[in-house]
Amino acid sequence: MSAPGTAPGTAPGTAALMTAAGADSALLLPYQRRLFLDKSPMRLVDWSRRIGKDWTLAWESVAERAGGENDRNLLHTAHREGSAREFIAYVNEFAHQLDLVAADAIGEEIIGADNTRVMSVAIPIPGRAKPARIISLSGNPDAVRGFQGDVILNEFAFRKDPAAAFKAATPLLLWGGRLTIPSTHKGSKNLWAQFVAMARRLEEGAPLPTDLKFSHHRVTLLDAVNDGLVERINAMTGQDLTREQFIADCRSKCRTESDWLEEFCCTAGADEESYFPFDALRQVVHHDDPRPCANLSAFMIDVARRCKALRPDALFAGCDIGRVSDLFVLRARAKVGGVLRVVGALAFTGRTFGEMEASITTLMRAEFQVADRAQAVRVRRLCIDASGLGMQLAERMTERFRGRVEGVTFTAAVKEDLATGARRNIEEKTVTLEDDALTLGHWNAIRRTLTAAGNARYDGESDTGHADIFWADALCIHAAETRVSRARPLTLKGGASF
Repeated sequence: MSAPGTAPGTAPGTAALMTAAGADSALLLPYQRRLFLDKSPMRLVDWSRRIGKDWTLAWESVAERAGGENDRNLLHTAHREGSAREFIAYVNEFAHQLDLVAADAIGEEIIGADNTRVMSVAIPIPGRAKPARIISLSGNPDAVRGFQGDVILNEFAFRKDPAAAFKAATPLLLWGGRLTIPSTHKGSKNLWAQFVAMARRLEEGAPLPTDLKFSHHRVTLLDAVNDGLVERINAMTGQDLTREQFIADCRSKCRTESDWLEEFCCTAGADEESYFPFDALRQVVHHDDPRPCANLSAFMIDVARRCKALRPDALFAGCDIGRVSDLFVLRARAKVGGVLRVVGALAFTGRTFGEMEASITTLMRAEFQVADRAQAVRVRRLCIDASGLGMQLAERMTERFRGRVEGVTFTAAVKEDLATGARRNIEEKTVTLEDDALTLGHWNAIRRTLTAAGNARYDGESDTGHADIFWADALCIHAAETRVSRARPLTLKGGASF
């Protein structure tokens, strides 16, 4: 995030750099402050690259001890020596800015048969004769054994043996220590992905009996930018980057879509089991299609502008219902010359059912002007998730917009129809997708598996959620391909919800 000794938004060498130690410091952006305030015994730091992960953890390590809040030693381990050295350099500079240590107070020693380099800084603790040591080293999970204090297992997904490192660290919790596990993603079949899935289930209020209780801090590049990251970088460097330029620069350095998702979007990348490989998805990306937004007015403007420009034959929509941790997604598509173009994408979480209902109602009641055509167009048909949380909302919408809304209850057979129909359209290039990492990631998350009875299952269960954007889009495509009775809305019933 910044060079050692330089906090975002401040000039290098400022004597007051760390005087406001703690979460109230103006140096901390909101996502950094949230981590600082979390004193849970086990934390997952699921952060994008280039948003100051090591800077924040080093700042926290020094600030807690300098303020007398934490008198425990701390051990930071990374899978590369360069990462271990960068962390301890931050620690040393922060402590020096607080006049706690000399300019170069890093002690070094070589231990073990593998010549592990151990680097440390001693931090004076108010009211204590003995300082706390902040230690940083690379590899060697056995170094954790016999240690007492807090532990940071950095770059967890990239370790040779993450299970051994975690096993060695967990007994420290019995003596009041804190375990912090930061990492970016490296596919979906590893211990880090399992831990993230556990944390998500806990956040959703549905943990398994065997799940570990992690606190989860997920911050994508976009989240950090929305919290003011680019403005901090500009203040520190004198640059005049826009948020869009910064994001584009980060993305340009990613060789593949999977790299972008894992490094900057806190999302496990593609693997061979995806029902919708990224290569196939990229072939239908249309750069003029709008990306998802969380604002209803912006969504309606997107639909109106594209209807006017594209002069569609008809409009269709799909809606997947989520509230707490899953997304509420409303997708609108226009049929233009046999191709279903994205004209609007609304996605949000944590809002009331009233807001969800208002979003659907606003779209269904709207009429959109079309260039060189006297008659306006409106949504001809909307398919809505009628499973679980969506049941009551689907009933209300089918009652309010008779003949134009279909409630769909997800069964294995229904999900197969939706997934195979969506794939057929991708293969035939009769749909487009917006150039958006989250959207493509949700499509790519769909997996086809076989049950013991030999039946196909299509699910998007992963550490990114339930592929809500995909299911809303599949419902939208379904709405465009089938007809509903004018007498009453068609509801597909049966089966457990996903």
